[in-house]
Amino acid sequence: MVRRQARVDAVGRIIAPIFLLIFLGAEAACAQSFAMTQLYDATGTGLGQKAEVAFARSLQDKGARVFAPNAYLRAASQQRIPAGRVFDPQSVATLSGAMGFDALVSGSVERRGGRVRLTVVLVGSNGELIKKKSYKLKKASISAKIADKVASFCMNNAGLRSRGNALANAVEPPPPPAPASSAPWAPSVESREPFAIGDEGAELTVKKKKGKKSHQGNNTSSVDDLLLYAGVTINFRSGLKPAHEMSTPLPGLEIGGQLYLGRFSRGSFLENLGLEGVFNWALPAKYGADNLDKTYTSNLTQWSLGLDYRVPFSVLLTPTLVARGGVSSVSCGIDADVPNIFSVSYLGPYLGAALHVTPWAETLRVFAAFDYLLMVKETEDLKASGSGMHLAVGATYLLSASIAIDAGYEMTSLSLSTNVNSKPESMSDKYSGFFVRAGWRI
Repeated sequence: MVRRQARVDAVGRIIAPIFLLIFLGAEAACAQSFAMTQLYDATGTGLGQKAEVAFARSLQDKGARVFAPNAYLRAASQQRIPAGRVFDPQSVATLSGAMGFDALVSGSVERRGGRVRLTVVLVGSNGELIKKKSYKLKKASISAKIADKVASFCMNNAGLRSRGNALANAVEPPPPPAPASSAPWAPSVESREPFAIGDEGAELTVKKKKGKKSHQGNNTSSVDDLLLYAGVTINFRSGLKPAHEMSTPLPGLEIGGQLYLGRFSRGSFLENLGLEGVFNWALPAKYGADNLDKTYTSNLTQWSLGLDYRVPFSVLLTPTLVARGGVSSVSCGIDADVPNIFSVSYLGPYLGAALHVTPWAETLRVFAAFDYLLMVKETEDLKASGSGMHLAVGATYLLSASIAIDAGYEMTSLSLSTNVNSKPESMSDKYSGFFVRAGWRI
């Protein structure tokens, strides 16, 4: 009896590890696999990339295998699938068989009013839509709770349906190629930054990113990489002694633009360094001084040229702070040979800042700027020096991906010290106006 029990114990010690290995192997074989695609990010905050990492981490914590977006596209390249068809049902089915994933995870993040909407799209291994679900986020971040919900949504809905499709694809001849528009769930490849197909391994290893920002075309921040614009202005002028009031507003034309190095390259602090310039020319008009019946021809020009450095913040409204510095000029000539009617031309350096926010993603932006004119040197009839300030506020309506319309108000005020008739004088000179411009943005 003792010998029999010993033999049973020995057999048990041999068989138990075998059953354990079989059980673990079966569990591993049943583990779900997901291929990630790059989420379309319409927020301009890098939230799409953060969401991909958070979802992958949560899926892996639940025992799933996750393939990176680069792995999916590299496999598509190896299968000679055209870039514009990588999300067609036939292509997904082919890549599922080659890579061994059960479902494809796609989606988008975009602003809706004051909130962020996250949409997760789950696609089966046959390329057909399984299910999609939307989540409303109070702020532009992915919490652990949301990531866990998305992971559970993916794992609960992929299930046997996807694995059945994968088996069917393995034993049945492939269907004929589908047209490019046959996958309505597919992300808009044309409207976003292309995937970078690297040499990393196929299975995603989640690593913590070290402060690297995600930039997607015009969504880098609330400030475009390249903007060229032209428009009309209405200009006013007041100040000096006696008061140099314009008898009528001066209509004008304005051209300008901005160019940031991010237009050419990404990945370094230099991408946020830019050049900005503007030129405003008012059409010649009549000028009348106080207590004078006669009017004189006058003209007004304003320009500025400077360097900018933008600092985008990955929070709600996508605020972007821009530090500015350069040189600006204001010239107002009056064709009159009369004492106390002055033609002036101011020139001086400036330092300032601007704030741009996007209350409505890819639709509406609001901006405000303030510059301090460090030193103003006057070079025409009135010999003066001093300092000043420049203020601008406005809003930009993004008519399309490449066209923007903006309108606003700006004002330049100068505080001057001068000698009139050998007497020290303090006076001010103010220029203001409204503008409406159309811009081409890239």
